[in-house]
Amino acid sequence: MKALAVILLAAVAACGEGRAIFNVDVYSFMAGTGNDTVPYVIPIGVTDTVLSPPQKVSLPPGFGNSVVDSVRITSGGANLINTAGTGTIGFQLYIAGDSLGALSPSALAIDIPPTAVNGAQTVAVVISGDLSPALNSVFTNSEIWLSIGAVGSNTGGVIVTGDMALTALQIRVVMQEHIL
Repeated sequence: MKALAVILLAAVAACGEGRAIFNVDVYSFMAGTGNDTVPYVIPIGVTDTVLSPPQKVSLPPGFGNSVVDSVRITSGGANLINTAGTGTIGFQLYIAGDSLGALSPSALAIDIPPTAVNGAQTVAVVISGDLSPALNSVFTNSEIWLSIGAVGSNTGGVIVTGDMALTALQIRVVMQEHIL
């Protein structure tokens, strides 16, 4: 029986590397908390970043010796609900292992280029792309903290005001499981 167990263990180890894929609906953790919306007020001639309060997101526990291969936003969107002024608003996502870290520039996971806004209008923004590989290891924890940021510039003669409201954010995490 012991020989069969050793052969079975060797066969499993010889199978190579497995992959586990997690799809995390980050928006469902943020919706209705107030952390899904970032109000912005940008004075004339200024570029500014405003961050939401950090939001905790629970993940399935990591796989011990597992390595995160990639983290990608598979579906994401935000509405720029501009109420006044002319300028641009960009989207940023910060991810860290703790709440304070989610407000740090080193936690910048993705930076979506600015979109033009002018006067009272709502502009939909698509959010997608690979997250910074420097943050992959954060996803082996049982929780992450994140914050969204509105990066605005004012190119007009009136203060730019409005809200950046998250409408969707799903992240796919691909892990490489090491079976020993």
